[in-house]
Amino acid sequence: MRSLYLVRDRFGIKPLYYHISGSSVRFASEVKALFANPLVPRLLDNASLATKLFGITLPGNTAFSTIREVKPGCYLQLSATDICERPYWKLRLEAARHPDDLATLARNFLDLFDEAVRVRLHGDYPLGAYLSGGIDSAAVLSSMVRSGARSLKAFTISFEDKLLDESQIAVNTASWLGVEHHLVPVRDREISENFLHSIWHSEIPVINCHGTAKFILSRAASAHVKAIMTGEGADELFAGYAYFGANDRGDPPTGVREKFANWYHLFGSREFVSGFLSIPRKKDADRLMPLFGCSAYLALRALFYGRFIRALLTDDFCHYFSPLGALELVAEDFRSAKVKATTPTNADRFLALKYDLPAYILNFLADRQEMAHSIEGRVPFLDDNVASFAAALHDEALIGEAAGKKLIRTAFATRLPAETLASKKKTFLAPPTAIDEILRSESAHHLLSRAVTDVVGIFDRRKLMLLRTSAKIMPAHSGAGAAVRSLLTLIISLHALHDLFVVGRSRI
Repeated sequence: MRSLYLVRDRFGIKPLYYHISGSSVRFASEVKALFANPLVPRLLDNASLATKLFGITLPGNTAFSTIREVKPGCYLQLSATDICERPYWKLRLEAARHPDDLATLARNFLDLFDEAVRVRLHGDYPLGAYLSGGIDSAAVLSSMVRSGARSLKAFTISFEDKLLDESQIAVNTASWLGVEHHLVPVRDREISENFLHSIWHSEIPVINCHGTAKFILSRAASAHVKAIMTGEGADELFAGYAYFGANDRGDPPTGVREKFANWYHLFGSREFVSGFLSIPRKKDADRLMPLFGCSAYLALRALFYGRFIRALLTDDFCHYFSPLGALELVAEDFRSAKVKATTPTNADRFLALKYDLPAYILNFLADRQEMAHSIEGRVPFLDDNVASFAAALHDEALIGEAAGKKLIRTAFATRLPAETLASKKKTFLAPPTAIDEILRSESAHHLLSRAVTDVVGIFDRRKLMLLRTSAKIMPAHSGAGAAVRSLLTLIISLHALHDLFVVGRSRI
């Protein structure tokens, strides 16, 4: 029997969408290509959007009704009599029985990583690398130099906001490695002007305009190179985020004084939007223990942010909104994967790799923004051999004394400058003042208008008015001010999906 196979890579680096109607199947690498066919209905999927609002994208789901996505590590088999989706690979985290010491692990990792970079140097056109102030991108560039790549070019974003700008460390790294370096200034106004363009390419709702900054960076790099090496995947594989395993290092606070102190700290700092949830509720932890065996970060995040989002929703849309219901589906996936030695760190790694990485990071912060300018992104950290090595690591090589990707820092101890090796992990965020610039734009006024809000039907118009007012009085660099701006970014981007694709413009 003749069959057609639609196959997606293991980690979801590249997108692959399809629409089934009767005996017809249409597929493409972008949703907008499917919408070019007038027979494909243009509708938002409220059930899918509800989970996206509290930070979960169930594999296979998209923001649009009747449009599905081939899941990472799966293939869709199409024949004259049947259509079915099957996995050909599953993510498994199983620690080695006899762990090596850190020095041995570092040497083994370096050999694997150098080879992963080397095999991605193919092509007779110029190559480059995105370089931040962190260890991941610096390691990529260092291995590119080590492999003998010629005419290398590195590209770095320079923000006006010095609290978020990492360009000086990147300058020093590029100079130390002897690589041609391009600083790309990304201004608040430029982010505002390009925000809808980046949404048009990513086709998802977003919580920050950091992907727009990558859109601008890719546009600048496209004048010099055709392929780019990046560091995506390192944080998820090597437990680079501060939250890995953190929510099981003690009981959640129960005293009124302790809770107040934690809330005061959270809203007074940037932690609310930096990806580290520091005050889980005991009630939430108790709910999650039967599902995951620990207080998994992704699950705590969904419950935590779900409470804030729910307050903004219309009564009708609340019927779709169930963080705990979505987490029960995630837990089924988690249990079926048979994650071995399920420490809290492994649980967090599995969920980050399965849910956050393909749905958001590899989309809005990577491939879609690069391909918007015809640049091929290459991700050596997601090489099969590197990923298998990381999957077998014990907690001792990931957190505790090895926290902050000490394994990678040890591996590159003689290849990178001390300042780069000592750099602390920073969550890549665009300046909150850029969101203020977006909010002042004509497009934001339209997308937050009564007409659009009522037609989309997800958010309560009166509550959105209060949220917009609060953004004007809350300092942009406070935790509370940044949180409000993140919510408004999420709402504007979701309404933009309706405006760009459902209304039928499909181009800006």
